[in-house]
Amino acid sequence: MRKRKARPPWTPDPGLLGIVRVLLLLQAGFGLLSVFEVGFIGIFTGTLPVLAPTLALTLGAAVTILVLVAAIERRSHRARGFVIAGEIVVVLGALVDLALALLLTQEPLGLVPTLTRLVLPVGVIVLLDRMRARETSPAIAVGVRS
Repeated sequence: MRKRKARPPWTPDPGLLGIVRVLLLLQAGFGLLSVFEVGFIGIFTGTLPVLAPTLALTLGAAVTILVLVAAIERRSHRARGFVIAGEIVVVLGALVDLALALLLTQEPLGLVPTLTRLVLPVGVIVLLDRMRARETSPAIAVGVRS
């Protein structure tokens, strides 16, 4: 039986990295779809000048996520921190929306907003934190359990 070589502690698990990549690309895709949606609504209703700031912010967020995905693939610690901070902002905004929805309409957010604004960002935060833990602890990196 062959022994497996242990990865060095600074190499993240490629499986976790792939999952984080897919989740972030999914968020960027949602952002680009939102840009197209707002753009079409603005064109057909004649309110494009009013919606231009929303378009610019959403497009900027989607492009920023794509840039951060590339940086995370290069193992950038700074990019990981930016992604975690951004995801925390998304989760906090979703929690405010949830509280307002419960107070004003006595109904929670729908399934899609809950998945895209709570579940997906929390999943990214947990996976990035797990990658960081594996990088900093040699015992975790080689699979030794305490």
